[in-house]
Amino acid sequence: MSATVDVDLFANYFRCPVVEVPERTFKVDRYFLEDAIEMLDFFPPPPRKKGKNSKKNPLAGDDYCADSDDDADCRQKENDQNLNLVCDTTQYKVSTAQAMAQMSEREFSFELVEKILDWVRQQPEHGSVLVFLPGWNHIFALQKYLQQHPVYGGADYWLLPLHSQIPKDEQKRVFVPAPEGFTKIILATNIAETSITINDCIYVIDLCKAKIKEFFVKRNLADYRLLWASQSNLEQRAGRAGRVRPGVCFHLCSRARFQEMAHHISPEIQRTALHSIALTVKALSLGDVEDFLGKALEAPPKTYVANALTVLHEMGALDRNGAITPMGHCLAMLPLEPRLSQTVLLSLMFRCGDPMITMAAATCFREPWIQEDTRRMSWHHKKLSGNRHSDHIAVLSAYNQWQNVPEEAGVTFCDRNNLSHLTLQMINSAKMQLVNIVLKMGFPEECLAPVEVNVDGRDRNLDVIVALLTAGLYPNICVHHEKRKLWVSEVQQALMHKSSVNCTNGNYIFPSPFFAYGEKIKTKVIAAKSTTMVSPLHLVMFGSSSVIYHGDHVLLDEWIPLNMPGRSAALVCGLRKAMEALLMRVAQDPMYALQPMGPDADVLDTVFELADARAGKFYDPEQANNENSYTSRPPMQEGTMPMRGGGGHRGGGGGGQWRPPHHNNRGGGGGLPGRRLPSRPPPGGGGRGGFGGRRGWGGGARGGYRGRY
Repeated sequence: MSATVDVDLFANYFRCPVVEVPERTFKVDRYFLEDAIEMLDFFPPPPRKKGKNSKKNPLAGDDYCADSDDDADCRQKENDQNLNLVCDTTQYKVSTAQAMAQMSEREFSFELVEKILDWVRQQPEHGSVLVFLPGWNHIFALQKYLQQHPVYGGADYWLLPLHSQIPKDEQKRVFVPAPEGFTKIILATNIAETSITINDCIYVIDLCKAKIKEFFVKRNLADYRLLWASQSNLEQRAGRAGRVRPGVCFHLCSRARFQEMAHHISPEIQRTALHSIALTVKALSLGDVEDFLGKALEAPPKTYVANALTVLHEMGALDRNGAITPMGHCLAMLPLEPRLSQTVLLSLMFRCGDPMITMAAATCFREPWIQEDTRRMSWHHKKLSGNRHSDHIAVLSAYNQWQNVPEEAGVTFCDRNNLSHLTLQMINSAKMQLVNIVLKMGFPEECLAPVEVNVDGRDRNLDVIVALLTAGLYPNICVHHEKRKLWVSEVQQALMHKSSVNCTNGNYIFPSPFFAYGEKIKTKVIAAKSTTMVSPLHLVMFGSSSVIYHGDHVLLDEWIPLNMPGRSAALVCGLRKAMEALLMRVAQDPMYALQPMGPDADVLDTVFELADARAGKFYDPEQANNENSYTSRPPMQEGTMPMRGGGGHRGGGGGGQWRPPHHNNRGGGGGLPGRRLPSRPPPGGGGRGGFGGRRGWGGGARGGYRGRY
């Protein structure tokens, strides 16, 4: 058992005595921040001046992650005490206290890491150095910093990242002993805290922080926090240097901070969504989920369990009696979130399993973009999504282009296009794993045949992929307001994540205001990450659990109004039920996905037609790539959610404003006459303008989403 485990917790849980066995690890000399500063005679460089137009420093630990929305709460609360100001001058020099006072606990000093490496280089004991960092972006930043160093960026030093998401072959490199005259510098997260032993590691540099993810069910919000590690974490990290011989560990936090740290970090089961865990419990026939998880060493909140069961019932993974269904068994086999697993199964019936699995695999990792001088997406990366306005499709395009180049030219291709070759390799590895699982389920290979997609023009396969992706990302639906601003619920606003292809500070009007997103994370603000533009009909088919007809409009999930005849909405909802029934049949007989018969084939054909990306558009699709073709809108009012104007199939400049349902709505001015298409109702001759609005300000064709789809 680990030396840092909470012994009393285990002893009380199992009601057993404790037997202590003397440890056999080697001695590790542990030094804290004040010790390192005094030993190395270190004084931090003066802080960089931050002007209005100055660039962010990617090498300062906290500045780097605070401006990257991946690490939420990277900065501590302003009222947190800086314990670097606490130094016992009876034990340390005054110059040491002065140096500590110049260092903020909110930042990582890579200069101090460099100074420690200089000290290691002068020691007679030769061995590798293990550096503990909170996350991948910190690993990348320190690796880049050291690569630019005249010594540590040379051939005599191996800079090796160690992260759970890099390929296994890359991970194994850290265990290979370095030849005489070479030194390994391993940049790792807490993956290196336990379970592995690097035999030649005798030096540890610990930055003393950890990235913790918390999930809040009521707000459907993932909160990524960069927190101080616990005392037990620091003990584990120090122990990495004393596994096979005596070692040295530098903890880059003050002794005062160490005393303030918690003894242990709360278990992950208490701060994560439980959908996959609940499904696994059912798949293994372990009984009632709440009872089973309630017996855990540290049980999760009951609200988390109830939410997970509700979601699984809605998906059809569990029946009315709480028993797992055939589809539930299929979902449990895929190492994805259940909704995304269901989307993968749906895609197989439409013969677009290959691109959907690629996008599903990509959700497990960071985006493959490399931005050198900015946190925002470059134009080069944005164009990968074509006119689809989708982060998921941009990643799919990057992956497909990378796959089409010869293997030996892959690194060169990535360097030329500012893509991470390592991330694309990880996506490919995860994709192959998912493909093998799907084939073992019994699905035919034809359902996984490669599909060419056209991101710049019409593509029926891509339309269906986006529609199904709406189901996989639900309930993460938002509505664009202006610039980066979004509505994520009736009363809550958020921002488009800076790393999105859809992030803009201009008054850009998207062809559709609706987006599905991967997750909502809390930073200094709440941001929606990994967004994909969807059509109104995508929401009716796959992006809502409640569709209510209110006499003059349809209300989705009690906050998104659409002007749609009640009968049409009922038919589309019925189509959703037919899809669920078809999915159940395919789960029982995977070969049926290859050639559905009769009404099932008609259902798939109908979804193909309704998934058309042009459904509900308010501009001329023939001018989709012309910025001047987008209609303008009247000025926004505080607290309103704008919805586009325009009418019919190619409507013009309505632009009504929308407030949440309990406010009075008013429409825009009506659009230009729409072009009549076969099998579509005529645009009408006037009347209601704006989205969800009442009578418009002017005549003309039906305005905005008052037009029929």
